[in-house]
Amino acid sequence: MLPNERLAYSAIGERPPLVLPNGARLAVWVIVNVEEWDIRQPMPRTVLSPPAGGSPMPDIPNWAWHEYGNRVGFWRMLEVFDEFRIPAALAINGSAIAAYAPIARAAHERNWEFMGHGFTQKNMQKVENESADIARTSEAIAEFTGRRPRGWLGPGLTETWDTPDLLVEAGYPDGRDARTGKPLVINYDAQGVGPGYKSRVDWTVKQFAKLNVQLEADSFRVLTSLVEEGLGFALLPPSSVHGEVADGRLETAVVSKPMTRELIFASPIDRPASTASLAITALLREEVAACRKEGVWDIKLA
Repeated sequence: MLPNERLAYSAIGERPPLVLPNGARLAVWVIVNVEEWDIRQPMPRTVLSPPAGGSPMPDIPNWAWHEYGNRVGFWRMLEVFDEFRIPAALAINGSAIAAYAPIARAAHERNWEFMGHGFTQKNMQKVENESADIARTSEAIAEFTGRRPRGWLGPGLTETWDTPDLLVEAGYPDGRDARTGKPLVINYDAQGVGPGYKSRVDWTVKQFAKLNVQLEADSFRVLTSLVEEGLGFALLPPSSVHGEVADGRLETAVVSKPMTRELIFASPIDRPASTASLAITALLREEVAACRKEGVWDIKLA
């Protein structure tokens, strides 16, 4: 079944805002991947490109940086997590529980949630029996932690067309809220960098869709939320916040009319802006005034 056959299209502007528990404005989900790479096989990722191309075996340089992560990197991250009391989820290969037992113990002692991540770090499209691999991974986690995993992350984000159905058959949630039965939605904030940004986001959306989870990649929702909460100001074309202004959620002030696009300051109506936001706004106004004085913009400050 194709992703768009599993999940109907839903425009983010037609859905109510995501409301977090206890009035929180930001949710952070920390996932640590722990994997066992078979040095007798081509490496799952090559940070160091093999000379003259090809897939050398053994690929010592790329195997070594992965091994360094399990021997050193994980433990340095753990110190930070402990210091700031940050809980995490552990996406772990079933085989890595035994191969890197101290890591598994440390995560279990901290009550981290274990997620299935394939039995070995191998493309799920190339495993001989995907259903058996999912079952073997789940059993390894259940045996170690005493409870079956509820989450799954394919090795290297790989899946097949059948993965969502196989996960449901293995007892994993099917991407729906247990209380409402509605599809789960994740709002994904990202900065666009480079010409390939859109294709990367589109690919990420498709990967989540394979798990029946709807991913919305949109910075505007986050931007307007920060303005409404009094945590910041924004320079925007007025058409982008027309609805928010009409609903009485934002107020605006004209800043400039460079070229053919008018710019405005968007600010909250019923919440005081932070000191930092006001300071940034003042600096921004100074920059606009300087541009006007130098003839870069022919504008009038509101």
